[in-house]
Amino acid sequence: MNTHTHRGHCQVCLRVHAIDTETGRLATHGYRVLGHSFVGDCAGSHELSLHITREITDRIIASELRNEKAHTAHADALRAGTITPETVWTGKYVTIRTQRPGKADKIDSEREMIPWADAVGRRHTVGGMDLCAEQVKMDIHVAKRRAEFARDHAARMTYWADRITGKVDAYRVEDLEAREWAVGDTVRIGGKKGFDAVIEAIEDRPYRTSGFRQGSRSIMCPHARITSPAVTEKRVSEAAGGYITRDARPAKTFWEALRNIKRPPNALAAELKKADIL
Repeated sequence: MNTHTHRGHCQVCLRVHAIDTETGRLATHGYRVLGHSFVGDCAGSHELSLHITREITDRIIASELRNEKAHTAHADALRAGTITPETVWTGKYVTIRTQRPGKADKIDSEREMIPWADAVGRRHTVGGMDLCAEQVKMDIHVAKRRAEFARDHAARMTYWADRITGKVDAYRVEDLEAREWAVGDTVRIGGKKGFDAVIEAIEDRPYRTSGFRQGSRSIMCPHARITSPAVTEKRVSEAAGGYITRDARPAKTFWEALRNIKRPPNALAAELKKADIL
């Protein structure tokens, strides 16, 4: 079975997927598996990665900017009264029943809508509320939200295209994974109230575990040899009447199981995950 060595950004969804290093094209992604078959996939599948070209991305950006203008113009026209909504809510809901083989029927409800001309002709109100006016407000709100989404999507695509295309090589798989600790790394022991120490050596040593089912047993796992810094002064709390909160102590060298220390942070992976594209 072939395993990919590099990953790259898709020009369409921006997410990071397996890439063929010989062709620069992305693997199939964005699909669902139904009945042992792939159903649907991202339009960026089998296309060149964003690292190489931004041609498709630029087309999407241009399309989204046109959508923004169109939705904004639609909202302005609704506000000015030069156009009206196509349909208006009657104030009632209708039940939609969908039959599913081998399963209980799926029951949903949706708003009952009527043409704008019919609603206006009937002076359509419910509980003193003019539903025609409310429909205009709703359509304006929807158009504004769609314009905002299109603008934000175009800005997001532009940001990553400007940053990636021709400037960043495809990522090596190992560069996106959390690496293990190595000799010379600085680790944090004891959290906020602990101390920083440099790993002096790493070797497998006995580690005692306990659990409800397996009981207590000893296993071999990697440990790091570290030295805690010496504390030469006592810490005294004046507010507590001179109570000593920390005694002076000499430096101490000991072994700490690596499983108890958080793995080194991967700045690249963290950034991509925060942007929801990894």
